[in-house]
Amino acid sequence: MPTGLLESIRTWARMVKFSHTVFALPFALSGAALAALESGITWPRILWIVVAMIAARNAAMSFNRLADQRFDAENPRTAARELPAGRLSRTAVWILTIVLGALFVYASFQLGPLCGLLSPVALIVIFGYSFTKRFTWASHLVLGLSLAMAPVGGWLAVSGRFSAVAWLLGAAVLMWVAGFDVVYSCQDTEFDRRAGLFSIPARFGVRRALNLARLLHVGALSALAGVGWIADLHPVYWVGWLAIGLILTWEHRLVRPDNLSKLLHQIVYATPAPIHTFRSDLPDELEQVVMTTLQKDPSKRMATGNVMAAELTRVYKDLRQKYDSLDNQEHFDLLRTLTFFHEFSHAEIWEVLRASDWHEYKDGEDIVREGEVDDRFYIVVAGAVKVTANGNNLGRMSNGDCFGETSYVRGAKRQASIRADGQVTILRVSSTLMEQVSSACQLRFNRVFLRSLITRLQSRGAAKTST
Repeated sequence: MPTGLLESIRTWARMVKFSHTVFALPFALSGAALAALESGITWPRILWIVVAMIAARNAAMSFNRLADQRFDAENPRTAARELPAGRLSRTAVWILTIVLGALFVYASFQLGPLCGLLSPVALIVIFGYSFTKRFTWASHLVLGLSLAMAPVGGWLAVSGRFSAVAWLLGAAVLMWVAGFDVVYSCQDTEFDRRAGLFSIPARFGVRRALNLARLLHVGALSALAGVGWIADLHPVYWVGWLAIGLILTWEHRLVRPDNLSKLLHQIVYATPAPIHTFRSDLPDELEQVVMTTLQKDPSKRMATGNVMAAELTRVYKDLRQKYDSLDNQEHFDLLRTLTFFHEFSHAEIWEVLRASDWHEYKDGEDIVREGEVDDRFYIVVAGAVKVTANGNNLGRMSNGDCFGETSYVRGAKRQASIRADGQVTILRVSSTLMEQVSSACQLRFNRVFLRSLITRLQSRGAAKTST
């Protein structure tokens, strides 16, 4: 490629900070990925989402450079940008903005009629942000809104509808971006006041602005927690959520009203204090991931997002194995107290435990539904359950009682419904996994289970006879 053409491409890319597009893409793709859990997704749809995101983001950046050219020329921090420095003409930048805006609208229509119809609204918001500093200190929130549309749009592009998860993810991005923009704008507090521009630091002062940035990031973390809870995401998500919280905590401890002049130096060169100096209760494995993420030398950081995801997964598995061993010992000790397991050896109890999972049910929550097919046996560990069939109440079961006898007949439907009567703990035993335990354990389990069932049926028959 000719040197002149290559340098021209670099100039355009610097003007819109094209390399920063990689930081905006995850916003849109996160919404798309969450929606895909419910609706599925195709590669062509992913491609159009990426095209729409790149076009919208860079159209907004080029328009912002046009709108702020005069202020950029007056601000020593931004005077060297491509437009104020004369390396690009306004006409050329206008053409780029219009082309990218048109590409965004076209890509949006490829994602569906609703996305296409809403695309002009999105352009109004992202272009309008460039003027907000002229009349409102809430411009940071408008910038956040501009980027918050990305995950909501990504969700809409996949599912074709809005949802609480999409709105929460959008709210998280809004507060995340606005919080960082408030911190970033603290560098321009005096210039904004002299130029008559509006910002939170210029209006309320740096100290209050930083406090507000902290509140915005607390709100962002809360919204991300809501996403994880409503979408019932994998525990690895929560490990990542905790890592983000730790990084934000460190960043806000780094930035103070009296050290803004050293802010850039601290971000680029200062070695962060170990996380355990703030939170001594955090595991070493998680601290290592956070400290690697904060490395100043790019070669020492994790190379890609996939590498970080793999590390978080490894940390989760290691912690899960560590804490599971403690939980399993507690579960074993509790099972030994139940009448059901009095005849089992210690080794056999461990075999049953490994073929089972431990589950907590809230009051009124269904454990088994009449008419469903299920291959598990159930043992009440703590609490009580109600038994109903055809709308009739058949009684209650409590600690040590068992149910799920239809699991002995493959494909048989449940003949009754079992519902938690208050908080209840259930051991759910997989009939498939029980086939893999020792023969002695299988025989003992079957004998005890069937004896318990016969005893319950005899008691019910005696009750009917007496009435």
